Amino acid sequence: MWGKVAMSKSLLRTHIHELRQGVSEGIIETVTGRGYRFLPKVEPIDEAAQTRRAQTPLSPLVGRGNALEVLRGCLRDALDRKRGIVFVTGDSGIGKSTLAEAFVDETMLGNAAWVACGACVEQYGSGEAYLPVLDALGRASRGPSG
Repeated sequence: MWGKVAMSKSLLRTHIHELRQGVSEGIIETVTGRGYRFLPKVEPIDEAAQTRRAQTPLSPLVGRGNALEVLRGCLRDALDRKRGIVFVTGDSGIGKSTLAEAFVDETMLGNAAWVACGACVEQYGSGEAYLPVLDALGRASRGPSG
């Protein structure tokens, strides 16, 4: 599942434990010697559900207006066909993910662009320098518009 990324077993167990706390009982099953199994039946989301999500009002970000405006400016540049790449960086716990999620939700609401999101995972051993970028490209290529 992780390709060449080396992860400790305890890290995986920690994430599975957190997942189990966030979902109903019996959703994730441990398969001894193999890994984990996702049990519920999965079906595509209907168009009505996607429309309801798009109509959900966005919650305000407190104290992140300047950063959000910088991201909006970068999006305007991209829509004007100016090439660039943006990294949201900083210390842990300062709201980078919240800022990025708010921006992505706002962008998707306006249907201004295709959005590809990647995530960092804790790595051990030799890792991939651009893992979040590769994750984003992989998710986008497997999506409905892939």
